[in-house]
Amino acid sequence: MRSDDIVNVMYRENFPRFSQSTCAQRFFNSEKAMQGNKIRRQIAFAELRSATSSVGSRPYRTDEGQPWVLPVVRKTEKAMADDDSLNHEYLGQLGLESFSKAASKMLLGEDNPVFKEEKVLGVQTLSGTGALRLGADFLAHCLKSTDFYMSAPTWPNHRKVFIDAGFKNCHTYRYWNAAERNLDFKGMKEDLE
Repeated sequence: MRSDDIVNVMYRENFPRFSQSTCAQRFFNSEKAMQGNKIRRQIAFAELRSATSSVGSRPYRTDEGQPWVLPVVRKTEKAMADDDSLNHEYLGQLGLESFSKAASKMLLGEDNPVFKEEKVLGVQTLSGTGALRLGADFLAHCLKSTDFYMSAPTWPNHRKVFIDAGFKNCHTYRYWNAAERNLDFKGMKEDLE
């Protein structure tokens, strides 16, 4: 699919008052919106020959390029559809409490004193980037942190999330050993000590 086709689909029904070319120009020429934007790369990739494969995209695809849903996800979706205790009510500001509690338990361990004494607060977010922004805002504004560490490599938008939240100093630490294709624990430990 070409970028023009994507714009036509996006604007045809949603913004009938605007001409598609005006909307397209605003969308694709907005420097701020396009900085580090995965969409731009995906659109450019879509215009390449079909024999290539994108290894930077998260969704699983079939050999024909169609979305593929993991069987365990399908099974879970069916189980959820049949579960009468689930509904579509809005969650509170902290998200689903049982999810946050289970995640905290998994992260800290059931025997951890802070978990046992209920001194842990979990917050559910919409995405990984959303979680980073929420954490960055908390650390910058409530704890007055100015330094942050991010793994190398990481996603391009992660640095900007922390800078936009008010952090001043970015430090990196090794995380991935490309030669051995595994965690660079030794490098990470050296960088964080």
